[in-house]
This record gives sequence, structure tokens and C-alpha cells, in this order.
Amino acid sequence: MHSAKESDKLLENFISNSEELVKWLHGHAYNFKIPDDLRSRLATSCFHVALDHHESIVLLTSSGRWASAFSLVRIMVEAHVKGLWIAYHATTNDLELLVRKDKKKDFGEMVKLIENDKRNGKAVLSLIKSKAWSGLSNYVHTGMVLLSRYHEGEKIEAKFTVNDIIQMLNFANSFGLLVGHSMNLASGTMNHLDDFESKMTEYNDYSEEILNTLDSDS
Repeated sequence: MHSAKESDKLLENFISNSEELVKWLHGHAYNFKIPDDLRSRLATSCFHVALDHHESIVLLTSSGRWASAFSLVRIMVEAHVKGLWIAYHATTNDLELLVRKDKKKDFGEMVKLIENDKRNGKAVLSLIKSKAWSGLSNYVHTGMVLLSRYHEGEKIEAKFTVNDIIQMLNFANSFGLLVGHSMNLASGTMNHLDDFESKMTEYNDYSEEILNTLDSDS
């Protein structure tokens, strides 16, 4: 089992890798010209927001602001899902209602539309919705899952384990790569698709090694 010092070093290295991933995304997710139509501009704006959230999660994690980092994960997912819905599934009427009245389908409806599309492969989003959504929402709404990390013990302070933090950051990093990939597809240029596929494989291998290390210590 790792000592506290070794665990801290593991987390430090994982955060450093996450910061490098943010830099990589800056070089590969933004360097293209999007089509100048409402659908493309709105969808790409959603993907930009999702990547902003990802970068903020990494920054907050590196400065020890765990609760704030955890609370951004859900809205990062929401921004990506909204972007996919706008890009591929929103009708012309949907777009008009979105622009004029800020009206959209609810999250569950958007997920169903996205995952009924054969182009989207595995049902990752519905799995997140069924297995993780309640927990992610609890952090957003300052629920008891979050508050329980503060009120135990003599002092009121955040109590997150290295495992908690790395699992959260890994989820955000994996989603960041997915968002960048979606951004590239939405541009229609597909300039960096091979780069994204290679980076996803590289990151998955790295994160799997770290997660296996955590599992062996639990």
C-alpha cells in the first residue's frame, strides 16, 4: 500500500499530465474554421464551453479546490450533450425556440436522440445518466454527498481521498478528449481526427495504469 507521501506524488503527477492534456487540446481542438451557419456556431459554442469547464476543473484541482472542481463535471457533460443535440438532432424549429426563448429538450431526451443515432457507438451518455448523474448533481446542488465530506471530524474542511480526486479528474480528462473530437467533427474539416484517436489511446493506456495502481492499494 502506498504511503501518504507516495499517494500525494501520484496525484501530483496525474494533475501534471492533465495540465499537459489541456495544452494539447488547445493545439488540436480549436485550429479550424467552422461553417458560418447558426447550427454550427451554436454547437461549437457548446463544445467551447465544455472545454472551458474541463480546463477549469484541472486548474481548480491543481489548487486544491476539490468541491468546485467536482461541481463542474456535470455541467461539462451537459454542455457537450447540448452541443451534440444542436449539431445533429435539433430541428429548425428547435433552433428557433432555442434562440428566441432559450427553450430546449431536457437532458434525457437529448441523450436518447444522440444514442439512437448509430454513428455514436456505445451508450456512454445513458450510462452516465443512470449511474453517475445523481452523484454529479449532488455536488452541483451542495447536497449531502458533498457536505458529508466537510462536517466529519473536529474541523470543517474538505476531505477528498487521492482516489476520489483522480477518478474525478480522469472522468473530466476523458470527456475533454471526447469534446475535442466532437468539435473537430462539427467543423467538417476533420483535420485532427487521427491525432485525437491516437491521443485517446495514449491517454487511456496511461489512466488505466494509474487506476490499476489505485485499485491495488484499495
